Amino acid sequence: MERGRFEARVGLVGFPARPAVFEATRRGAVDRGARALLVLAVFWMAGPALYLVPPHVIWVVVAVKAGVVFAIHEWRGEYRVHRFEGACPRCGSALSVKTGVCGRFPRALPCFTCHHSPVLVVGEQVVDRDAGELQVSAGTQ
Repeated sequence: MERGRFEARVGLVGFPARPAVFEATRRGAVDRGARALLVLAVFWMAGPALYLVPPHVIWVVVAVKAGVVFAIHEWRGEYRVHRFEGACPRCGSALSVKTGVCGRFPRALPCFTCHHSPVLVVGEQVVDRDAGELQVSAGTQ
């Protein structure tokens, strides 16, 4: 997992894109896969125990389906957000992304002032030249 600062911009059709501050941890495929399998196993192991609670079959079906849904959520969460600061390209009001949320980008962010949905696009990781270490650049467009 690589924690760092990534190039990001917030764009909306018809308006110039604005730069954004985006700090996150990029989760690799192995980490995402392991967490997805762990979530799936927990929910599926809870199924037989939930069979004892009436109405019996419904809780097992809910546990199996919830395991699949949460496992897909863990698999698709490519970034874990630590900090985001950005503004709407149309009205300039601040946009927000909850810290600790896992997500995949580009992603539409609702603007509660002008009611448009600008898109947050995350680029490559910014190399910190002051620290004297080279960080691997990776990102999505």
